[in-house]
Formats: sequence, structure tokens, C-alpha cells
Amino acid sequence: RTLGREYLRVSRVGLKEIFFGNDDDEERKFDVVREDVLGSAINTNIYEPRGAVSFGSDYTELTLKESEKKIRAKIVVDGTGAETSFTIRDGRENEGYQIAYGVECRVEGEGVTADKVGDYDRKKMTLFDYRSEAWRKSNGLVEQSVINTPTFNYVMPLSDDVIFFEETSLVANPAVSFQECKNRLTARLAAQGVTIKDVLEEEYCYIPMGGDVPRKGQRIIPIGAAAGVVHPSTGYQVARMLSSNVYFCDQIVEELARAGENGGDFDPDVAAARIIGRTWTPDSMRQRAFAVFGGDFLMKQNVMGLKGFFSGFFKLDEGMWAGFLAGWKNLPNNEYHDGWWPRVYFGIVFLTKLPPNVALDMAVSIVAYTLENGLDLIQSVTPLLGEPDTFDQSFQFRKNNGDVAAKWEAKEMMCACDRCEEAVEVEEVAA
Repeated sequence: RTLGREYLRVSRVGLKEIFFGNDDDEERKFDVVREDVLGSAINTNIYEPRGAVSFGSDYTELTLKESEKKIRAKIVVDGTGAETSFTIRDGRENEGYQIAYGVECRVEGEGVTADKVGDYDRKKMTLFDYRSEAWRKSNGLVEQSVINTPTFNYVMPLSDDVIFFEETSLVANPAVSFQECKNRLTARLAAQGVTIKDVLEEEYCYIPMGGDVPRKGQRIIPIGAAAGVVHPSTGYQVARMLSSNVYFCDQIVEELARAGENGGDFDPDVAAARIIGRTWTPDSMRQRAFAVFGGDFLMKQNVMGLKGFFSGFFKLDEGMWAGFLAGWKNLPNNEYHDGWWPRVYFGIVFLTKLPPNVALDMAVSIVAYTLENGLDLIQSVTPLLGEPDTFDQSFQFRKNNGDVAAKWEAKEMMCACDRCEEAVEVEEVAA
């Protein structure tokens, strides 16, 4: 089926150049320290080895691993990826893993023509090719493994003679091996009369999906994959990260301005909570809970279940399926998923598009998932359970001095007591 959507491949090298800049650029307004930071979080704001990360009343201090130099900052952001050692995200035992072996190459064989590479059109991107019937017994593959832990092929022609293939396990736990993906790609292409002639670049893609949002109360602030921004059902992350960073960075600017105007008003813990809270608003957390269930459901499907799932998925209106694939505020078509009612409507319509056996499996899975994992999914599709707690909620009463009037009244009454030989002072203690 033709989806009528354009697709692109992000340049890893180019993206890093944008983020890090050029060391010779005299106009660059930031420094790049090319050295690892020492430390690993073992509990909230507790790191080992001792002294690797320390916290002051208005700063955080890091230790560089090789030089052992100290770097001190008011705000520290953790962009070290999904398996960061600086940020704690609970529930990671429930994660799935997207694994992909990709190859940019030149091809040959009887299946290669001016218009086609095997079954693939040279002028079109192929998104999901889950077919495996013709090759699942070849190249040393175990047929039942191919059926139970399915993979699909991305195909992107890059020029007249260069093409990119990526054999991908959408989500599984334990992860499918890279060698298995490579063997399946070789078998898939061979069944279409195609062999790889020249390997220009290989890609090994590993994406943890699911788990919880970051634990509340952490001083070091995660961003992107470290913050759990990876889509729990699709593995998409780059566009979600870039979109979420706008609000994240706006809040950093606001917090630093507060520190500059009056340093006494700057609380790094509260600042950290407000900053991560711009990424994970209650609405974002509810929308994510809906997608986490989707990832859990997909992880349990064999090849026929996934074929049935996606046959129904792409029968939805384009805005509905495209909005789910991206699934983030301010990305296109998110209005189909950004509230409890749009998500309910999406789910009902989706069930009607699915093959009956897949629809029944999904309905049963909703009940089983809720019994096993709690009410997050129900909270995402009804207004009955309220909103998830915000990240700064725990700091709401941090500077509360209690009822000052009541404490002064007690002091005055004790001082006025005739039986007291001397005045009794009451020391105010901040709550």
C-alpha cells in the first residue's frame, strides 16, 4: 500500500556537528569538553564513587574521569542516552528493545533491474516488509524463531546505484541478535534474486523502549532518550527530542534568569523539577502511558499478529496513524492523541479496523495489562482518575514555615504566664 508520505534518513555525523559545533569556530558561545564524567547514580541524588558528583545549595559539581578536574554549574543536563548512568528511571525491567542491522550498499543479481531491486521500487521507500514465507527456512534460520520473533525490512533507495536496507526487530525482550537480523536480511534479499556487492556502511541500531519516566526529585536533569522520550511503541525519538527541547530550554533560560536577578531565589532542586516538568507534563505522561501499552502489546505478537496489527493500523485515516507514530505535542497530527477522548476514539476506531483475532487479543490484553501494571492506561483514556503528579509537586511545601501566627501566639502566652520564672523562647523551625 502506498502511504503518500515522504521519508528521510538523518545523518548521524551531520547531527553531531550541529550539536557540538566546530572547535575552530571563534563565534561558538559554548565550550566542548571531550572527556567523560565520573559517577553512577545508585539512588536519588546519590552517586558512586563517593565525591564524583556533589551538590551545593546553588550548584552541582561534576568530576571529569581522566583529568579528575571539577566542573561546577547551576544546572546540569544529562543527554547521555537511554541507558544513562546519571539518571534513574524505574521500571526498566519491563523495557523492550528495538534492534536493527542496517547496510548502505550496492547490489547485483537477477532481481536487480532499472526499476526494481527485488520486489522494491527504486523510487519508493518501503516502511514495513514483514513477509518471510519465502525465506524463513533458508540461510541457517530457524523457522519458528522467524515466526515468533518477527523482523521487517526498511528499504530506502539513496541514488541510482546505492540503496539502504535495515532489517529491524520492532520491539522484543530479550532482544533479537544483530547477527540474526543480518542473516535474515541476506536470506530475504536472496529470495528476491538480490545480493549485496559492495558494503558502504553498516549500522547497528539498539533502542530501549518503555520503562518509566525519570524518578522525581533528581538534581541532574535528563533530556531526550535519557528522559524516556523514545516512543514506547515505535522507537522514534529524534523529532520528539527536538520538539520537547524547545520548552525544556525555555525553562532553563527562565531558571538562570531567576538566579541572575536574585541568587537567593534560585533553588537547583526546584529548578530541576520545573525543567523536566516541561518535558513530562501530566498530559504528556498520560499520552505516554497509552503508547507504553502499545509497545507491550506489540512485543507479544508473532508475525501474523504484527501483520494483522499493521494492516488495520494503516487503514486508519492518515492523521490518526501518523499522529500515533510521532506521538508528541506540537508534532503533526498530535491532536488525534493529545487528550483522553481522542485516545478513546482512536482505540475504538482502530479495533474496528483490525482482524477479529487481533482485535480480541488487544481487548483481552487491555484487561490483563491493567491488572498487572496498575491504572496508568485507564488514567490515559478516562477523566476519572485525575492527572499524574507533576515533577515539582514534592517541592510545593519545601519553604513552608508552618503557621507562624500560631507559633507567635504560643510564645506570647508562655511569656505572659505568671507561673513561669523566666520567659521561654520558642525557636522557629522551618517545616
